[in-house]
Amino acid sequence: MRALFNIKIISIAAVIFCYSCNKSGEGPASQSLQIKDTVADITSFALNGVNPEIMLTSYSVNIIFADTVTNANNLVANFTLSPGAQATINGVKQVSGITKNDFGSVLFYTVINSDGFSKRWIVTTSNNDYCKKWGLGIFLSNH
Repeated sequence: MRALFNIKIISIAAVIFCYSCNKSGEGPASQSLQIKDTVADITSFALNGVNPEIMLTSYSVNIIFADTVTNANNLVANFTLSPGAQATINGVKQVSGITKNDFGSVLFYTVINSDGFSKRWIVTTSNNDYCKKWGLGIFLSNH
């Protein structure tokens, strides 16, 4: 409780200091911050040998296979990233058109740009729209 009180006091003091150091008195003193490029995106995504519906949104790729696809193991993704970016899954570098993955479960791509900024992208798949509603998972397979 005491630490929270101290943080509030320090925050108020910092705001007062910023206003008092400004020559015009119209607001906080401006600082010129150089903002680095934070683009670390997947810009396109496809899978070799299958033609699923793919929806690419901010930080996510949603793949919907036909319900006849019951095995999404060892599929190869073709993807493009922001210029200069690289992608990994669990620390394993992903190479477009080469690296095989199990798309029958959720995958997390970490995309890192040339400045070292990273974004975590989630890739989800499904081959039906009824299993998830019943809590039976997201990918119906032959078992």
